[in-house]
Amino acid sequence: MPGLFLYDFGDMVRAAVSPAAEDERDLSKVEASEPVFEALVRGTVAVLGDDFRRRPRPARLAGKVITFEIGLRFLTDHLDGDVYFRVHREGHNLDARGRSSPS
Repeated sequence: MPGLFLYDFGDMVRAAVSPAAEDERDLSKVEASEPVFEALVRGTVAVLGDDFRRRPRPARLAGKVITFEIGLRFLTDHLDGDVYFRVHREGHNLDARGRSSPS
């Protein structure tokens, strides 16, 4: 679907930088790997060149913004009765780490 590339980049960052599962309940396992992030930036720069390189701040914020947005979507879905995202346990979407594919 059409939209700002930084949303796609941010979602890639969100999904790739942590070795933990998206719905990991043990937050001690959740971390953001700076080397993985830097590799994603290098790969993106290699494809998009200077157009992406000139926007380092938006690129750094993209993962944080999309993570916040997805968290809000999980919370909203929980409040709506878990009708959009698949859940596998009580309160799964309330954890704001539920599955990211629609049911």
